[in-house]
Amino acid sequence: MRRPVVNDRRRLLLVLLAVVVAVGAAAAAVAWLLLGRAAAPPPSITVAPAAEEALAKVAAKDDDAPRAEKKALAEAAPPPEAGAPPPIVVERFGARRASCAGVCALEESCGFRSQAECRAASCEGDLRKLSSADFALAAAADCAAAAATPCEEACWKKGECTGHHQADRQCTKACKRLVRQLPAESYRESRCVLERPCAELPLCSERR
Repeated sequence: MRRPVVNDRRRLLLVLLAVVVAVGAAAAAVAWLLLGRAAAPPPSITVAPAAEEALAKVAAKDDDAPRAEKKALAEAAPPPEAGAPPPIVVERFGARRASCAGVCALEESCGFRSQAECRAASCEGDLRKLSSADFALAAAADCAAAAATPCEEACWKKGECTGHHQADRQCTKACKRLVRQLPAESYRESRCVLERPCAELPLCSERR
C-alpha cells in the first residue's frame, strides 16, 4: 500500500519541477526582451544624421542653382561695345537735355570743332546750353546731316536779333546749300550765331 503514495509524490515533484522550469524560461524571455530593447539605440540617433546630410545636400544644390543660372546668363550676354560714343540726349530732373560729352564727341569726330572748343563755347557743366538743334543731332544719319542741323535755329536767332523773321526761310535754304560745300565751316558759323550775343554776330561770318 506504500508504493502508490511514493509514485504520487514523484509525479507531484515532476510537475512542480516542470512548472519551475517553465516559469524560469518565461522570466528569462521577458528579461531578454527588456534588456534587448534597453540596449538598442533609439532610431533617431542613427537615422537623423543621415537624413540631415541628405537634406543639406539638397539645400546646397538649391543654393547653387540660382548662382549657376546667373553665371550662365552673364556668359550668354553680349559684351558691351568697345568705344561706343556717349549718348547725345540724356534725361535730367525729368527733362530731356543734350549732353556735352555726346555732342562734343560728335563734333570732334566729324571735324567740326575740337572737344575743348565745343565745351568752352557751348557747355554749362556736363550739359549743353539749351538749343533745339542738338536734339536733331541725335537723329542725324551722318556728319553731312549733322552739319545742317543748326541752320534753321541759327537763322531764327538772326531774325530775333534784327527784329523780323521775313528772311528766316531764305536764310535756312542758303545755310543748307553752304553745308553741302563747306560742312565744317557752315556748322561752326551756325553754332557761333547760337552761342554769341546779337552784338557779336558779325564776328561769326568772319570766322568762316
